[in-house]
Amino acid sequence: MNNVIKFTMAAGVLALMGCTDNNVSGAAIEGNAVAQNSSSSDGSSNSSSSSAENVKIDIDFSSKVTSSVALKRIVISVYGEEGTSASCSAGEKSYAAKMKVSEGIIEQFMELKNFGSACDSVLNAFVASCPVKASVYNETNYKKSCDEKGSVIALCHDARAIPLTVCTNTVPGSCTTIPADTTVDFNEILNDFVTSSENMCNALSGKGGDDVVAPDSISFTLDEYTAQFTDNPEELSFDSHVLAYNGQIPFDAIFVTDGNVATMTIPSDKSTILEVHASEIPRFFPKMSSVAKDKLQKDGCKTYVVTDIDAGQPTGHVLTSVSNGTVEITSVIQGGLFATTNAYFPVAFLVQDCDGLTDENSTVTSKLYTSKTWCNPEMMSSDYKEIVPNPDCKVGASKYVSAYGEWLRADFVK
Repeated sequence: MNNVIKFTMAAGVLALMGCTDNNVSGAAIEGNAVAQNSSSSDGSSNSSSSSAENVKIDIDFSSKVTSSVALKRIVISVYGEEGTSASCSAGEKSYAAKMKVSEGIIEQFMELKNFGSACDSVLNAFVASCPVKASVYNETNYKKSCDEKGSVIALCHDARAIPLTVCTNTVPGSCTTIPADTTVDFNEILNDFVTSSENMCNALSGKGGDDVVAPDSISFTLDEYTAQFTDNPEELSFDSHVLAYNGQIPFDAIFVTDGNVATMTIPSDKSTILEVHASEIPRFFPKMSSVAKDKLQKDGCKTYVVTDIDAGQPTGHVLTSVSNGTVEITSVIQGGLFATTNAYFPVAFLVQDCDGLTDENSTVTSKLYTSKTWCNPEMMSSDYKEIVPNPDCKVGASKYVSAYGEWLRADFVK
């Protein structure tokens, strides 16, 4: 394992879960531990593979289980200093997750079984939270989606700590090397893994509600998306020009890859406006395209993909206004105490303009909206010395929402 990361996995996992175990020894995780590339690894993994030939994606540990803790809703196992796994089940539903760190490469694995329609949102959130590249494998039909029973396997391969060559798609092209990211914080990644696994298993057992795994009642319309953040549509709603939102743009629409070289076609550090034709829309909005089909373009109208930056997960994204030369996007954050990850990736809106209001040179503005219905009833005091009740959190508010995934205008699903 990378000798820059100095921690005892077992102690770290138990500490994050608020557990104690007198049989577990070793130092706690060092503050600000980081993952760095200390070898000539090219970022490939021999323990994970994906194809349509019934080869199963997985993460293999060379170590045996060195520690294990079984709580009421979740089982956590630690494999030396290699990584950790989590699992739980309820009836026919089961959840399994693994995380492994090796020579600066972080891999995370998730397997869902029999989740029904909730599988889509859980998968979307997993892919959206993956800072580099996520692979999705479906044993039933080999598609990159949940199968008809709501089962799927996904792997996140995070090689930010490995140098990456990125090339432009212009002619002539140019290539630059992105150096290893020395700020990758293993403590934070481990914390996110344990927290998300615990949330998932709480949801399966009934503690925490079905919101964690996206209730089957959500039909993925734009109105239902904003209804998660406010009970007043006048405060937050999509502009009527918006046809769809996708918080999980397919990887192939953002990057073009050739071996170890990745060409980014959509930047993750700034908002963009791109005019598209009907044939290009499925690249960005595959689900909506299959549902809407001939409704996507009208004579005399232009269609645009507008992208925004997601820099802290979870964050909601709503394109709230299309006016003359200006597009406004509202970022939605949770009220009260909340934890975020800090990957950068683009999210997209599909805008149809029949009024000549916008073009690729329009200005994209942004504003912030703090939700009162998606919030934690606790908050930090103004002097940051204690946790106090959050007066703005409405009764019945939820801590969990489906901030990502693909959502479309209601008239397309009728």
